Amino acid sequence: MRAIGYFREAPGPEGALAAQHRAFLEYCQRHGYEVAGTFVDTVSSNGGGSGFRKLISYVREGASG
Repeated sequence: MRAIGYFREAPGPEGALAAQHRAFLEYCQRHGYEVAGTFVDTVSSNGGGSGFRKLISYVREGASG
């Protein structure tokens, strides 16, 4: 089975992108998931949500192809 990760930078140490990514990879490894892709939104994107839009586009392309 494949998994897609979406990470959003948030204030505080628990919101650190590296920690979110590491937890996602550990979860996938423990449960036998293959990482299909990861998408990120950072504070510097000013709420633009480009990572989320890329995720939606990725999923839609996969569903149609």
